[in-house]
Amino acid sequence: MKKKLFSLIIFFIFTLISYSKSDSHDVDYTQFYLSEINDGKHTLFNIYVRDWNDHVKDLYEDSSCQSIPFTKNFLTDYTNCSYRNTKMYTKRNKMNIEEFVEAEHEVYLDLINRAKIIERKWIYDTSNHVEEQTVFWKHWGQVYKDKNYYLRDVWEKKAIEAQKDWTLKNSPKIKEKNKQQNEIDFKNYWWVVIILALGAFFLYTKTVPKPKKTKKTTKSKPTGFKKDLINYWQGKISYGYSYWVCYTIIGTIISIPGLYFLTDQFINSARELVLLVIILYALFAILSQIYLIVGTWRSAEFYKAQKRKLKQSLIWGYLGQISIVLSVIRKFAEFF
Repeated sequence: MKKKLFSLIIFFIFTLISYSKSDSHDVDYTQFYLSEINDGKHTLFNIYVRDWNDHVKDLYEDSSCQSIPFTKNFLTDYTNCSYRNTKMYTKRNKMNIEEFVEAEHEVYLDLINRAKIIERKWIYDTSNHVEEQTVFWKHWGQVYKDKNYYLRDVWEKKAIEAQKDWTLKNSPKIKEKNKQQNEIDFKNYWWVVIILALGAFFLYTKTVPKPKKTKKTTKSKPTGFKKDLINYWQGKISYGYSYWVCYTIIGTIISIPGLYFLTDQFINSARELVLLVIILYALFAILSQIYLIVGTWRSAEFYKAQKRKLKQSLIWGYLGQISIVLSVIRKFAEFF
């Protein structure tokens, strides 16, 4: 019994000595630093470099894990503490990109599994514990060294790409090219102007009264759906039905496809046949909006006329017409 107790005491003494010598903070962490390029053209690159160097410094100058209680499970306790600190600094320094998170986790799994195996072995056999700890700490130092070099290369590539992208976007030639491209894209919408002009002419011809002809002609009265369309255009439909059902609901349904098909990205990637379909849809959407606006506006006028005869409030008629005007202004503002 005394012999076993003595061997355990010797084991923990050597463990303490080994533990004190295993401190990874004795490593010269400046070997993992990146170097700045001071030529006046790598401002963003140097910012990334300083962020990385500060991150390495934070990791290696944190000695909080050295104060954890010494127990027979100190290998796993130290490994868990170190991993927690690493995750904290990775997130705090905004280094928690995919490559960093995966590399840190792989190193942690390797070390924690090794620590558990060694500690389980020591429950029954403490022989060779000094050698086993030495091997463990050497492995610890090597995997951390490999990981840090790998992450340094990853961050350096990220810094180079960021600087390259920044330089391209802020190059005078690129700015001028983008300006010209935007002007060309704007000119591609000449057909919309023509459609608006045609729509305005169509609206003018339908709303301006024509002189009555002396010669009487007999015309067949429209029936069915055609009659409903004419009645709506002339404002002879109920104001509530005209505003809420036709103008609001049907008008919204017609304009919904335009949210996807009438975007610059879709138009630029579309083929000729698809562009023809888009033009036809745009023409239909514009004419239908004009039709719905005119019909609803005239219906509001009939509504106000009826309320005026009954000496009742005209507020709902005016509110509907104001909302139509605001909607038209908003659509023009969004387009231009």
